[in-house]
Amino acid sequence: MPVIEGLLPAPHNAIVLDMLFALAEFHAFAKMRLHTERTLKLFDKSIKTLGEAVRKFETVTCAAYATKELPRETAARGRREAAAAAKAGGDKTSASGRSKGKGKAAAPQATRKPAASSRHVKFQASTVKWHSFGDYVDAIRAYGTLDVSSTQLVSRRCGVYWTVFMSL
Repeated sequence: MPVIEGLLPAPHNAIVLDMLFALAEFHAFAKMRLHTERTLKLFDKSIKTLGEAVRKFETVTCAAYATKELPRETAARGRREAAAAAKAGGDKTSASGRSKGKGKAAAPQATRKPAASSRHVKFQASTVKWHSFGDYVDAIRAYGTLDVSSTQLVSRRCGVYWTVFMSL
């Protein structure tokens, strides 16, 4: 991938390229409309390769770089903390300084905290999203390919399926 190649120093560049290739391979298998037992075995192997690549990325590359929140994430966290502090203090004003309900608007709080500093953020592959990747092959075996799992299809044809079901 020419866009990413050479972006990071030597050991990390290869790790990122391997992980991106594994993600692209996973995506290709996940988007297939027809699977055989052979493609499912290859898909399962691809998922294992992806897991290994992500774990290596997490332990080697992520550990080498200090990452922190984006400014918008820091600002959002500051707003949430201010709103929680206002709610906990029994204050009837929102974080923006406006009063809730009818009546005159309250003056903005004079004792606002200064902007929060960015926190250290660590990549975590131990989330439900990453853990559920291993269930794709079993889900395809049980329910079919993923292209038929659109909620749009269900909502459009719900009346048709209900009519067929009720006529049985």
